[in-house]
Amino acid sequence: MSYKITTKDIKKFRVAYTKYVSMESQEKIKSLDFSYNGETLIANTNKILNVIKIDDRLSKAAIPSFKYGLGIVKFFDLHFVICTSAKHYFPDPVKNLALRLLDLDSEGFKRYFQGHTEKVVSLSVSSNYNIASGSRDKTVLLWDERSDTPRRKLAFDSTPLVAYHPSGEFFAVCHDSSIIKIFSRKKLSEEINKKEHEKLPGVEWTSLKYSNDGKLLMVTTNFKRVIIFCAETLDELHNLIGNTNLPFSGFVDACFAPESNIVFTGSEENSNSVWCLKKSLKKFDLHSGHENPCPLVLFNPAYMLFVSAGDNIHLWIEDDL
Repeated sequence: MSYKITTKDIKKFRVAYTKYVSMESQEKIKSLDFSYNGETLIANTNKILNVIKIDDRLSKAAIPSFKYGLGIVKFFDLHFVICTSAKHYFPDPVKNLALRLLDLDSEGFKRYFQGHTEKVVSLSVSSNYNIASGSRDKTVLLWDERSDTPRRKLAFDSTPLVAYHPSGEFFAVCHDSSIIKIFSRKKLSEEINKKEHEKLPGVEWTSLKYSNDGKLLMVTTNFKRVIIFCAETLDELHNLIGNTNLPFSGFVDACFAPESNIVFTGSEENSNSVWCLKKSLKKFDLHSGHENPCPLVLFNPAYMLFVSAGDNIHLWIEDDL
């Protein structure tokens, strides 16, 4: 069950739990996801998938993946996750580029989804258990969990990013860091909508996601910029720009709060930023205590908390005191 949240509530959030990962190897967290019921968090480095139970804030498992490595990891359902690879050419190029369905209970792979010929950079799982992946091979592949081959293939002229609408009936694709297209799951032969935006020099779009209510689309970039679009018209609504006084050092993620007018962004500093879209982009920072950059953020509407991550994971809850 999710609740409404305001910026006043968010200002009361404090770090309640810290999970240190891979301190010996100094690896950073690459991907975060919550299970649909909010009870479990997965957070992976290039080699280890950490499974954390939210209720007791204890690690349920630390699952190694030394052979293929780990890129993006998303929950498929409560017991399985979809993994992309971090290694791509050794020892088996075909399997290294495949998506993998991992059983969290047995810690074994149930299925390999083979079809991409270059690195997978975008992954989305719909509410009705469909899978979509975007790759540097300039394709989006649509998958059914029951088959290891794609059921449909969409080709583009550049690397695509993909995101399912919360209903699962539609999905968005963006490519060339300027073009957004909307497709129906049931009718893939034509686009429902398309819009081309100005392509900014040096700005590469890095991820795509819908708001919880499906009314907004968010694009993160490699240049301290998060762009918010209307999901219906595809018009640009907001441009959230981070601290341009700092030298650029890499990708910064963002997420919507349950109320779509509030956006959390990661940071190249040791704090997270919160933006209120309905108040002329009013922004404030939450000082996290991270010693290093914390580029990843993700909100859990079921438990009304969020996590920030870099070289460790901080779990934030509202402090009523």
